[in-house]
Amino acid sequence: MLQSEIRQYHERQAVVANPPALPLSQAEMDRVYGLPYTRRPHPSYREPVPAYEMIKDSVTLMRGCFGGCTFCSITAHQGRIIQSRSQESVLKEVRKMAADPDFKGIISDVGGPTAKSFNNNFARLYDEIGSQRARPSNFFAADDDAREVTEQLIRDAGYEPVYVGDLDKARLLEDHLQLMFSIVQSGFGPFFYRIAKPGEL
Repeated sequence: MLQSEIRQYHERQAVVANPPALPLSQAEMDRVYGLPYTRRPHPSYREPVPAYEMIKDSVTLMRGCFGGCTFCSITAHQGRIIQSRSQESVLKEVRKMAADPDFKGIISDVGGPTAKSFNNNFARLYDEIGSQRARPSNFFAADDDAREVTEQLIRDAGYEPVYVGDLDKARLLEDHLQLMFSIVQSGFGPFFYRIAKPGEL
């Protein structure tokens, strides 16, 4: 059953919050992002739009976030299901951008609400974390002033944080992510992993 809208009345007016739309398949996402958008602000705007200047050279990979962080509303209006575009769809948009005479040659951002969740094969396992004998591990890199907060966020999500070093080690995590996707795509399927000291397993 679909969640109904939420209404908050104030005198003769009301604020209406609709539930997230149903998740789209990859083919549907590709079709949506393949529409002939102008990539320009609406013609009714007479003055420059600061937000447009910030995102005009960005590319969206995906929608949705399973994080549910209290400081963010993405889950409320895009849902918890990760919906990803195909690589072909993304490349088609990039080529279209490159052909635009106003394009300066630099894509400012390639991502989405949770960019690291693009094509996330593990999101479907999230609800199974609590039934595991031990917390699954999650690698992360962070500067010293952000390490404690990052570790707590990872624990709040149900994982055991494994610190790999400062942000200069973050590039190594990209290779790790590639390896995990290769394991999934080889037929093993989505999985949890646990990094533990001898005697902890």
